[in-house]
Amino acid sequence: MDDTGAIHFASQKGHLEVVRMLLSSGVSVKATNRKCFTALHYAVQGSHPELIKYLVRKGAKLNAKTKAGETPSNLAKSEEVRSLLVECEQALKKEEQATTSKKDDDLVPKQSTTADDDTSSDAKVDLGTRPQDEENGAREEKRKGDVIPEESSLGPKKKARVSLLQHLVAEDDAPDEEDE
Repeated sequence: MDDTGAIHFASQKGHLEVVRMLLSSGVSVKATNRKCFTALHYAVQGSHPELIKYLVRKGAKLNAKTKAGETPSNLAKSEEVRSLLVECEQALKKEEQATTSKKDDDLVPKQSTTADDDTSSDAKVDLGTRPQDEENGAREEKRKGDVIPEESSLGPKKKARVSLLQHLVAEDDAPDEEDE
């Protein structure tokens, strides 16, 4: 066994929904096996363009190398996949430039925002903005110690479980609970 995970098998076969579920349950998009293959390497090998775009949006590294020194673009079997990877790389560079210029603008006292607004509109890319970046930013802040103890308690989860079981209560059981 070479430590190939479920995300690698799902990516190899092009199962986008399975990959989404795995990532939402906490599997890392950067997970590698013994050969240092990532899910993106397998998605590229299998020529699965939608999955490739999704993995890149989720933070998969386009320059990740295997033990043999191969990047995902080295494994591309078709010109279509190679050009998709180039487009993804260009989109990420534009996004980084927009993010960097936005951070630089935050450091400089704001005198005129009209010029800044023009550059931010150019930051929109075909891959779409990376909505997970905002979510990840919030998660990173929480991980740095901003979590309030009440937020991390199991209380709300127990309430959610009980509310999920409401469909098991018979209709005539509800009036009895109200009477008590």
